Formats: sequence, structure tokens, C-alpha cells
Amino acid sequence: MDIIAVLKKAVRKYTSTSLILRILIGIIIGASIALIVRMQVPDITDTGVPENMTWLLIMGDLFVGGLKAIAPVLVFVLVSSALANLPADLTEDSAMSFSSICLQPSWLLLFLYAEASSSRRH
Repeated sequence: MDIIAVLKKAVRKYTSTSLILRILIGIIIGASIALIVRMQVPDITDTGVPENMTWLLIMGDLFVGGLKAIAPVLVFVLVSSALANLPADLTEDSAMSFSSICLQPSWLLLFLYAEASSSRRH
């Protein structure tokens, strides 16, 4: 069996697995690698990172910063999408119509205020 066939089979298996299981597998693999590195490398700094791997701190800070940057936008889009896709029986002649909730400036201002104040705390 050649390498391409093995990779295609691995990709098919990976994409057929549920997202929750993929996340759990990633957490387990990451924790295992961290434990192995911690046991193998004796020169651990105060930060818990080996001397020759301090670049991991930078990568971790960039990753966490990226998550903090995208999370508010993602929440806004998901909530707006959920409101826009309400069933028709909820949106017709009711107080929960898309225009009465999502297009109100007060809702948008409240969201922006909450996100701005939470970003100042961190």
C-alpha cells in the first residue's frame, strides 16, 4: 500500500469521526506530548517550558489572543443566525420577530458594550 492511499484512508476516517471525539483526541494527544516533554527534558524554566522550547509560549499567547479576538464576533453571528432562522410560526405576528429583536439598535449597542467592557477586564 502506498503512502497516498494510507493518507486518504486516514483523512476519510478523520472526517467521519464526530467533532467532539476529534476534540477529545486532540486534548489527550496534547496532554500526552506535554507530559512526555516534561519528563524527558530536565532543564525546565519557571514557566514550565524547556529552555529550547520557549517559542511555545509565544505560540500559546498568539493562540489565546486569536480566540479572544474571534469569540465575540462568532457569538454575534451565531445568535443573529439563530434569530434569523426562527420558525415561521414564531416570527409571524409575534413579539419575537427578527426585525423586532435583531434589527433594534439597542440590542446591537448592548452587545457592543458588553464585548468592549469584557475586553477591558482582561
